Amino acid sequence: MISTPHTVQLRHDLPDGSWHIDWMLDLTRDGVSPLTTFRVAGRVDELDAGASMSAERLDDHRRAYLSYEGPIAGDRGSVQRLAVGTFDAVQNIGDRWAFLVRWWDEPVSTPIGRAQQLLLAPATDEAWTVRCAAR
Repeated sequence: MISTPHTVQLRHDLPDGSWHIDWMLDLTRDGVSPLTTFRVAGRVDELDAGASMSAERLDDHRRAYLSYEGPIAGDRGSVQRLAVGTFDAVQNIGDRWAFLVRWWDEPVSTPIGRAQQLLLAPATDEAWTVRCAAR
Protein backbone atom coordinates (compact mmCIF):
# COMPACT_ATOMS: atom_id res chain seq x y z
CA MET A 1 0.00 0.00 0.00
CA ILE A 2 1.21 3.50 -0.83
CA SER A 3 2.38 5.82 1.95
CA THR A 4 1.14 9.41 2.02
CA PRO A 5 0.94 10.53 -1.62
CA HIS A 6 2.98 13.51 -2.75
CA THR A 7 1.25 13.88 -6.09
CA VAL A 8 -2.18 13.20 -7.53
CA GLN A 9 -3.86 13.42 -10.92
CA LEU A 10 -7.55 14.31 -10.78
CA ARG A 11 -10.10 14.23 -13.55
CA HIS A 12 -12.08 17.43 -13.06
CA ASP A 13 -15.56 17.13 -14.59
CA LEU A 14 -17.20 20.54 -15.07
CA PRO A 15 -20.94 21.31 -14.98
CA ASP A 16 -20.93 22.07 -18.74
CA GLY A 17 -19.89 18.47 -19.52
CA SER A 18 -16.25 19.26 -20.32
CA TRP A 19 -13.34 17.92 -18.28
CA HIS A 20 -9.59 18.21 -17.85
CA ILE A 21 -6.84 16.74 -15.66
CA ASP A 22 -5.40 18.62 -12.70
CA TRP A 23 -1.95 17.47 -11.59
CA MET A 24 -1.06 18.46 -8.03
CA LEU A 25 2.32 18.13 -6.35
CA ASP A 26 3.42 18.50 -2.76
CA LEU A 27 6.83 19.89 -3.72
CA THR A 28 7.69 21.07 -0.21
CA ARG A 29 6.55 17.84 1.48
CA ASP A 30 6.32 19.83 4.72
CA GLY A 31 2.78 18.71 5.53
CA VAL A 32 1.30 22.22 5.54
CA SER A 33 2.06 24.06 2.28
CA PRO A 34 -0.55 24.08 -0.50
CA LEU A 35 -0.12 21.91 -3.58
CA THR A 36 1.59 23.22 -6.71
CA THR A 37 -1.07 22.65 -9.39
CA PHE A 38 -1.12 22.33 -13.17
CA ARG A 39 -3.81 21.66 -15.76
CA VAL A 40 -2.30 19.10 -18.12
CA ALA A 41 -3.21 17.94 -21.60
CA GLY A 42 -3.29 14.24 -20.61
CA ARG A 43 -2.21 11.79 -17.95
CA VAL A 44 1.34 12.54 -16.87
CA ASP A 45 1.88 8.94 -15.77
CA GLU A 46 1.28 7.78 -19.35
CA LEU A 47 4.13 9.85 -20.85
CA ASP A 48 6.76 7.66 -22.49
CA ALA A 49 10.47 8.35 -22.17
CA GLY A 50 11.39 11.36 -24.31
CA ALA A 51 7.79 12.56 -24.61
CA SER A 52 6.50 15.86 -23.26
CA MET A 53 3.24 17.74 -22.81
CA SER A 54 2.18 21.26 -22.04
CA ALA A 55 0.96 22.25 -18.58
CA GLU A 56 -0.87 25.37 -17.44
CA ARG A 57 0.14 26.66 -14.01
CA LEU A 58 -2.92 27.16 -11.81
CA ASP A 59 -3.28 28.67 -8.37
CA ASP A 60 -2.07 26.40 -5.58
CA HIS A 61 -4.71 24.01 -4.23
CA ARG A 62 -5.55 22.79 -0.73
CA ARG A 63 -3.74 19.69 0.53
CA ALA A 64 -7.09 17.94 0.97
CA TYR A 65 -7.01 17.18 -2.77
CA LEU A 66 -4.28 14.58 -2.19
CA SER A 67 -7.04 12.27 -0.97
CA TYR A 68 -10.33 13.97 -1.94
CA GLU A 69 -12.79 12.71 -4.55
CA GLY A 70 -16.29 14.06 -5.09
CA PRO A 71 -18.22 17.26 -5.72
CA ILE A 72 -16.51 20.66 -5.51
CA ALA A 73 -18.29 23.43 -3.63
CA GLY A 74 -19.80 26.32 -5.56
CA ASP A 75 -21.17 24.13 -8.37
CA ARG A 76 -17.68 23.76 -9.88
CA GLY A 77 -18.12 20.12 -10.83
CA SER A 78 -16.46 17.10 -9.28
CA VAL A 79 -13.08 15.37 -9.18
CA GLN A 80 -12.05 11.75 -9.47
CA ARG A 81 -8.56 10.45 -8.68
CA LEU A 82 -6.84 8.80 -11.63
CA ALA A 83 -3.42 8.14 -10.12
CA VAL A 84 -1.47 8.96 -6.99
CA GLY A 85 2.24 8.81 -6.40
CA THR A 86 5.22 9.46 -4.24
CA PHE A 87 8.45 11.01 -5.38
CA ASP A 88 12.00 11.42 -4.24
CA ALA A 89 15.28 12.70 -5.62
CA VAL A 90 13.67 16.13 -5.90
CA GLN A 91 16.01 18.69 -7.42
CA ASN A 92 15.10 22.33 -7.75
CA ILE A 93 17.36 23.93 -10.33
CA GLY A 94 16.32 27.58 -10.47
CA ASP A 95 12.72 27.49 -11.62
CA ARG A 96 12.95 23.90 -12.93
CA TRP A 97 12.10 20.71 -11.06
CA ALA A 98 13.41 17.20 -11.59
CA PHE A 99 12.14 14.19 -9.65
CA LEU A 100 11.52 10.47 -9.75
CA VAL A 101 7.81 9.66 -9.38
CA ARG A 102 6.39 6.25 -8.52
CA TRP A 103 2.73 6.13 -9.65
CA TRP A 104 -0.17 3.94 -8.51
CA ASP A 105 -3.50 3.75 -10.33
CA GLU A 106 -6.66 4.28 -8.35
CA PRO A 107 -7.76 2.30 -6.50
CA VAL A 108 -4.32 1.66 -4.99
CA SER A 109 -3.94 -2.09 -4.95
CA THR A 110 -0.32 -3.03 -5.64
CA PRO A 111 2.81 -2.40 -3.60
CA ILE A 112 4.93 -1.53 -6.65
CA GLY A 113 4.16 1.45 -8.86
CA ARG A 114 5.37 2.59 -12.26
CA ALA A 115 8.36 4.92 -12.11
CA GLN A 116 9.11 7.99 -14.22
CA GLN A 117 11.88 10.55 -14.12
CA LEU A 118 10.08 13.84 -14.80
CA LEU A 119 11.34 17.31 -15.63
CA LEU A 120 9.04 20.29 -15.09
CA ALA A 121 10.10 23.62 -16.56
CA PRO A 122 8.40 26.94 -17.32
CA ALA A 123 8.01 28.12 -20.90
CA THR A 124 6.29 31.37 -19.78
CA ASP A 125 4.71 32.53 -16.50
CA GLU A 126 1.69 30.26 -16.91
CA ALA A 127 2.78 27.77 -19.59
CA TRP A 128 5.05 24.93 -18.49
CA THR A 129 6.42 21.77 -20.06
CA VAL A 130 6.42 18.33 -18.47
CA ARG A 131 8.95 15.93 -19.98
CA CYS A 132 9.50 12.30 -19.16
CA ALA A 133 13.27 11.76 -19.17
CA ALA A 134 13.06 8.04 -18.40
CA ARG A 135 10.68 5.26 -17.38
